Amino acid sequence: GLAGMLLVSDDEERALGLPGGDHELVCVLQDRRFDAQNQLTYLSAGMMDQMHGFVGDRLLVNGRIAPVVDVASRGYRLRLLNGSSSRVYKLEWSDGTPLTIIGSQGGLLERPRPQRYLTLAPAQRADVFVDFSGRAVGASVELRSAAFPASDVDRTAGAMGGMGRGSGSANGAALSLMTFRVARQEASSYRLPPRLATYGSSWAQNDAAPVRRIPISIAAGQWLLDGRTFDMMNAAPEEEVRAG
Repeated sequence: GLAGMLLVSDDEERALGLPGGDHELVCVLQDRRFDAQNQLTYLSAGMMDQMHGFVGDRLLVNGRIAPVVDVASRGYRLRLLNGSSSRVYKLEWSDGTPLTIIGSQGGLLERPRPQRYLTLAPAQRADVFVDFSGRAVGASVELRSAAFPASDVDRTAGAMGGMGRGSGSANGAALSLMTFRVARQEASSYRLPPRLATYGSSWAQNDAAPVRRIPISIAAGQWLLDGRTFDMMNAAPEEEVRAG
């Protein structure tokens, strides 16, 4: 299906002066399959797709395969969305540079957070700052998805040894997504601020609050929450909570 972005901002975010315009790049990551007529196909593997979830063998960024994006030697803001049906991405830069995470599902983080990898499950979003100012014109770096065991995200795949999947199309395969190429020098004095957002006391973690653990499992092809299937009309006693 189609996927797109709704970008939401506020006065606090605008005051940071984060890269915008041509320096803010929206990247929707999707995997797809195409037939001999170059038409999209879905669930072509039948039961295997239904068991494991649809995973395509062609990787698209904004509808393009392995795009090369020309950038300037300055900072950019990347808005990332996993628009795939079932594929999980373990994102990394090809040269090992940490990804600088500045936002996630709920908006900006309190502070920038460098990470070696960034994992995005389907429909998850992330806001990333990348600085190309230290790179020479002509240099390039790839955004990749690093390999990881398929059983980390698909228990049935682990139990069946990944049956029915080629290594290039399996969930967890190493993938090259897109390339950023420094095409021009561009002076910029922008520096990412050490604090991005301020959260009031209402956001503080309450260590005294009761914790309820709900194990997720699968049996006989049915997903279970604490050993129960979902009931549209009722809630078990342990599923009821008091306000506050």
